[in-house]
Amino acid sequence: MIESPLIFDTLYTIVTFGHEYGRPARERYCPIDTPNDFFRIRLCCTLLDTCGMCFDRGSSKAKLDNFLVFFQMYVLSKSKPPMDVDFMISDTFEMLRPQLHIIPTYEQANEAVDRILLEQLKNVQGTDKVPEDRMEESGEGSDSSSAEEEEEEANQLDDDEEDSQDESENAVEGDEEDVVVLKKKQEEISREDEEDFEREFNKMMTDSIESRKFEKKAAMLDVPIPMNLRGSQDRRTMARENNKPETGKMAFTLLTKKGNRQQTKIMEIPSDSVLAVSTRSKQEAEREEQKQLKQLVLNYEEREEAAARQAVVDERARLKNQTRGKKVLYIPGGGSTSSGGGGGW
Repeated sequence: MIESPLIFDTLYTIVTFGHEYGRPARERYCPIDTPNDFFRIRLCCTLLDTCGMCFDRGSSKAKLDNFLVFFQMYVLSKSKPPMDVDFMISDTFEMLRPQLHIIPTYEQANEAVDRILLEQLKNVQGTDKVPEDRMEESGEGSDSSSAEEEEEEANQLDDDEEDSQDESENAVEGDEEDVVVLKKKQEEISREDEEDFEREFNKMMTDSIESRKFEKKAAMLDVPIPMNLRGSQDRRTMARENNKPETGKMAFTLLTKKGNRQQTKIMEIPSDSVLAVSTRSKQEAEREEQKQLKQLVLNYEEREEAAARQAVVDERARLKNQTRGKKVLYIPGGGSTSSGGGGGW
């Protein structure tokens, strides 16, 4: 079994690894996660499709809601994704949160992430102040007989604070230096991790390319339009052809699917485009192939008919040769018989 913190750590690592300050931004270029690289988006969607449905209650639900906002900011920080990646993201959001508010711009997503981080910071600070408040309450409830002792202790503390002011400043400076050293050490470690990740990723891509060199290219899939959508699509096509003149464009039917709902859209592209030319060539080749098959079938039927007629002629000739020089007697109520040419009846 895998705990939910490990899942969320993995999700955040996928979308933040290699980015400065652990936060992807449109204005900062990341060499290992370029704007037109959508591998991490596919990886997150696959992981969310696998186990995201389990986070539907309690603190896990809130964590997933926060990550979906962060994930939208990550998607908007990249270039416009292709159609298959866009459908993958939409299907993931619809499966996990059907009523999720889709953030349209990167700026709005960035502000939403800032609000979430500010709320988390306030919650952390609130939990840190709870012990102090409890200590103050316990101090107020102490005995009144120790008031003089408290005054003496306060005076002594004031003297100690004046004496140790310089020491505290030096300590703060030392802490700041330590922080700088630790930050530099973390940067060195992250750089090593980035190099390892880039090396493994390049190796994986090279192996994938080498393995696909010898694969057979799949033929283009020409999916037929469903029967329940064909009637309305044909009516729209006929109305458009009657109302619009010839514009040198070729109409295509685009079949889209969102959830369990299918829709068809008519797309018109220029007749001289690569897609239109290749489609027209394919259709002409199919028509030529059908014509050849039809001619072969007709030739085969003609040969069969000619062979049948020749067989009838040969059978008649054979029977004629067998009865040559013989007399055929017809007996009423019976068959016929034959005899040699020398006898007579």
